[in-house]
Amino acid sequence: MALLSFPSLIPDDRFPQFYDLLPVLGSQADDGPHNNVQLTLTDVVCIHKGKKLSAVYRATLRATSDSPEAAEHLPREVVCKVVYGRPARDKLHFEFSMYDKLQDLQGRLIPQCFGLYEGEMDDGRAACLLLEYCGEELTRKLRYTSWDFRRQVLDSLLEIHRRGVVHNDVRERNIVINKEGRPIIVDFDISDSKNHDCPVKLPIQFDVPEPDRFHFGCDELHWAGQLADVWLPTTFLFLGRRVPIKYTDSPELLAKVAPSGTSPEEALERAHVYYQMFRTALEKRKRCEPYEYLDNSMVDE
Repeated sequence: MALLSFPSLIPDDRFPQFYDLLPVLGSQADDGPHNNVQLTLTDVVCIHKGKKLSAVYRATLRATSDSPEAAEHLPREVVCKVVYGRPARDKLHFEFSMYDKLQDLQGRLIPQCFGLYEGEMDDGRAACLLLEYCGEELTRKLRYTSWDFRRQVLDSLLEIHRRGVVHNDVRERNIVINKEGRPIIVDFDISDSKNHDCPVKLPIQFDVPEPDRFHFGCDELHWAGQLADVWLPTTFLFLGRRVPIKYTDSPELLAKVAPSGTSPEEALERAHVYYQMFRTALEKRKRCEPYEYLDNSMVDE
């Protein structure tokens, strides 16, 4: 059985204290390849303070064992999610179960999980989820990352859905960038795995008009597509009225749908302005730069 030694967060350089946490029955630490390893955390730094008594820490992991092979695949840097109180511990148990369900994606699309531990710590009974440290969280908007990066994010979410899990909190703070520059999806504490048979079976198409949410079939993947700005608008505001996007193919075509009462000359003149603004926006979008349409329907400062 693995043992996790977590240092007291109340500093005392003279007599450093460690809390021994035991693996929860059924976790990888209890029945996996590292079940006879002594794990010790040092250099513990809080990277996120949650509500009430919960926090996320980054730490250095030291592993000792009678069998060197048992510890050779453990990372040097880890992330520890620590919570107190029965409801929070139950929630962490649930998150661990999600990592367990997605075990074949660990170390590739999501962090590798090294077990769930419980024991007495500074503020009482605590649970600690031990995860691989994968990198820093995404700090800019997903829509301004490279097209390859956005494709990797959506493909990762699709793989998660194929295993019956809905993340339920897809946003930039839950995407970290690993040392190869690839996205890693994190934070499954409010995910859902009840009867999700995702209707989206093929990779999401980019640069096509945005599909209707209902016909697309999956709310979360549709939301992720919007967040990543992978689709084109379906309509365009021209002289106060919405027109299908197909009319933006040329100024002459756009002029044909000008409001009644607009002279042909004025319609064509205004159509040239709108057309140029629209094309400029599309070029900026292609280069992953902030852009806006003339009607301010897609503005991002």
